[in-house]
Amino acid sequence: ETNPAIHGNIVVWEDGDVGDFNIYGADITDLANPAEFEIVTVEHDQQEPAIFRSTVVWQDNFFGDWDIFAADIWQRNRPVEAQVSSIEKDQQNPVIWDNIVVWQDKFSGNWDIYAADISDFESLRQDPNNVIDFAISTNKSAQVNPDICGNIIVWQDNRNNNWDIFGYNLTTQEEFQITDDSHDQTSPAISENVVVWQDNRNGNSQIYA
Repeated sequence: ETNPAIHGNIVVWEDGDVGDFNIYGADITDLANPAEFEIVTVEHDQQEPAIFRSTVVWQDNFFGDWDIFAADIWQRNRPVEAQVSSIEKDQQNPVIWDNIVVWQDKFSGNWDIYAADISDFESLRQDPNNVIDFAISTNKSAQVNPDICGNIIVWQDNRNNNWDIFGYNLTTQEEFQITDDSHDQTSPAISENVVVWQDNRNGNSQIYA
């Protein structure tokens, strides 16, 4: 069991063996008796789960490359699954806040950041073509490891020939740079108005905000 994520009283993780990882969850309202349940157990790998309220997202290679899927787990014993992004090339490392799913996408040949509004989950479940997806950052360099909180998306970006942290405001539709040190800043995470990341400007990995 690896790669756990949590929101509220629900924990999700990937469970199984290489080549056949699945996504499971547990309600930990009663810490002494966590109630485990299956979310997706189809063949091939389902990995990197993330959760917000009753929606779980993950990367899935059921079709031979990595795609983004989601499930509504409001009914624990009957999760309702939908495709979020299943175009060619790889879509990986999904994160979610409210109805917005964000991921890194290699459709154009290098890693970009994309997002989708999955507020109409029933429509998406019936037809994946109903997804409302949009680009966040498509610079010709690599953008990877996104995170989201509220209306702010953050990621690591090497457009300046080293890894910096960039952000995007969904409300104003404006991109902004968060770090500009010449060393690498990677693995960002965001909560409210605070961003944290791993930083090697002093010769070893430290945590900055």
